[in-house]
Amino acid sequence: RFHNSITMINFTLDIQCPACKSNANDMVGRIPKTDVFAGNFLDQPIEPGSLYRCKKCALGFRWPQLTKEKLNILYQQGDDATWSVTTVTDRADWQEAKSWLHARLPTGAKVLDVGCFDGEFLNLLGATYGLFGIEIHKLASLRAEIKGVKIVATDYESIIGTYDCIASFDVIE
Repeated sequence: RFHNSITMINFTLDIQCPACKSNANDMVGRIPKTDVFAGNFLDQPIEPGSLYRCKKCALGFRWPQLTKEKLNILYQQGDDATWSVTTVTDRADWQEAKSWLHARLPTGAKVLDVGCFDGEFLNLLGATYGLFGIEIHKLASLRAEIKGVKIVATDYESIIGTYDCIASFDVIE
């Protein structure tokens, strides 16, 4: 006689939310493999991992995460056209954020855009506010500075100063 038997193995992955460090997270689903990052084709596809949602703070995050060093290299090699915006009217999210900020922030408030690329969102806000950005892509940060954005860092971990509003668009990591 042949007998089928299945043994279930229970294990818990110690996945911490990057924001609140909670271990109470639900897997939302697998992220598909990709061989494109920032408009460039990669020699090796990125191992995508899965998307998780923290039960405590509701942050959605990838796990496992690429190392900071790997992300920095990938972003610095990014294709300039990937994040360039031809017309700001195409960005309904930017228009909504602009309206929201103008209704809540006083003239002269300091606005920091994390991952500002060429500063086009901040440029949309106009000279009403102090415009600050964080950008790792060297050419893009130079273009942002030409538009009047003060680049304060290339990485969010090296932010100094205080800001009245911190914005971030199209940044998932």
